[in-house]
Amino acid sequence: MKNFNQTLRTALILSLSIMLFLTNGCKKTEDKLTATEFPEPGFQLPQGNNDYDQRIMDYFQRWDSYVLYKFSQQDINWRITGYDNFYKSAPAIPDYINAQLDLLESTFFKYYSDGTLKQFLPRKVFLCSSLGTGTTTITQVDTYLLPFGNGKFGGYQSFALNGGNAGVSSINKAVYRGNVNFSFLKMMDLEGKMKRSDVFTGISDYTNPIAGTTQADRYKRGFLVLPVGLPEILQDWQGFIQLIVSNPYTYLTDPATTASDVTAKGILSPVKDANGLIKRKYDAMISFYKQQYDIDLQAIGDGK
Repeated sequence: MKNFNQTLRTALILSLSIMLFLTNGCKKTEDKLTATEFPEPGFQLPQGNNDYDQRIMDYFQRWDSYVLYKFSQQDINWRITGYDNFYKSAPAIPDYINAQLDLLESTFFKYYSDGTLKQFLPRKVFLCSSLGTGTTTITQVDTYLLPFGNGKFGGYQSFALNGGNAGVSSINKAVYRGNVNFSFLKMMDLEGKMKRSDVFTGISDYTNPIAGTTQADRYKRGFLVLPVGLPEILQDWQGFIQLIVSNPYTYLTDPATTASDVTAKGILSPVKDANGLIKRKYDAMISFYKQQYDIDLQAIGDGK
């Protein structure tokens, strides 16, 4: 009986230890973090002994996220129920990792406080030299969830970022900035980690069909170009996120446009926004992200 009790006690301790490990490994904590000998499945920091490894360790200390440049296709595509086959990727080329991190710091990381990134940045951030979609013809994308309407998340608790290659110095930073920030905020919306503003969703009518078929008719109801027809709240919300983080305010307010123009130019001007509903929704979104998440969406669009 003594041996049985001892065995039972050992089993209970082992089970409790495993539960504690899994619980701590799957959430971000507010405690000060240090690199662990056995971090979340399969990854250990630092991954090497280069100057950029110190930068990556600093990110880990601040945000509790693994920024990874050594990984397999299975690592980046793994999901709890299988593997994502939508994205094809290759790890960043070592010679360009510092330049890729410079790009990310100037177009992505700088727009969020450490507290925001610690709470919301996915657990694994993959630095890629190639990230594309397709089977026979691969279309390169800057990150997951592009273009608008794509709901493919990629790997579990993962965010993949392109640019770790010889072309990093010639990347259009304005386009890259808009794409990466939109994809990150879209992911937070789709996963329900960041909420939507009730003020925003209460401005437009999402029930009754749009009277008229012109683009001007859509603008009068407070809707953007995408999608065709009456949008759902999800589409409308994400469309405004993309609009703001992809364009400077001077472009959004430029009156040198027409009510039939389908670009973002002058979308906040009376020329397109005849009833002022688009500007009201813009203001509601800007205020909501600042108050709730300490995120200035227009600063991203302006590249400040």
